[in-house]
Amino acid sequence: MRELSGGRGCFQDNILKLIAESRIIPIVDAVKPDQPERLVELYYGAGFRTLEMKMNSGYMEAFVNIIRRDHPDVRLLAGTCRSPMDIRRASYLGMDIMISPVFDPGLIEYACLHNIPYIPAVRNAGMLGQVMTLGYSVIKFYPAEQEGGAPLIGGFYPEYDVRFMASGGITLDRIPGYLALDNVAAVCTSHIVSPRLMLDDNWTEIEERVKQAEKLLKECKNV
Repeated sequence: MRELSGGRGCFQDNILKLIAESRIIPIVDAVKPDQPERLVELYYGAGFRTLEMKMNSGYMEAFVNIIRRDHPDVRLLAGTCRSPMDIRRASYLGMDIMISPVFDPGLIEYACLHNIPYIPAVRNAGMLGQVMTLGYSVIKFYPAEQEGGAPLIGGFYPEYDVRFMASGGITLDRIPGYLALDNVAAVCTSHIVSPRLMLDDNWTEIEERVKQAEKLLKECKNV
């Protein structure tokens, strides 16, 4: 695991800095062995320097190896960490930040005991209240669209002094609504390139959707 500058441990403030600078974080996956490299090049060419890999993806290690070989400036988030084993594996592979889709005190304790950068998830105000007592500066909100979307997250501000990484069902057209909120640091989405597009090898549409995401990324960073 690479050292994140400016602090150490699972609560470090520079995790928020990295997430907030990223703004839009694609969740990448593949269904065929020749797809990871091409997809990475598309996203890199479009200006994306933070990507999330699912720990339960069959091509996760291929993505990691390609990025570390060709684009070491890209930060990698290990998504779908559901167990200490997932966190250990992601750390061994050199992932930068581990992320869970759930609120699990056991995983929070494990990450902190082993000084591993980690972001837990919440899905409602009750969970948020518990996590806030632990000192996190950025928290994942998942599944965002299912639980109420941008209006719900926006309603947490300014009562809760935390910023969110919103994820779950967020399509391209809904990204600006989230990023307009003061308490949303970034949006993670798997809806730029869908599994169906990958299954069909529809690279014409894949390239067009990455271009759309590139335009959004430039717009939100110029605000």
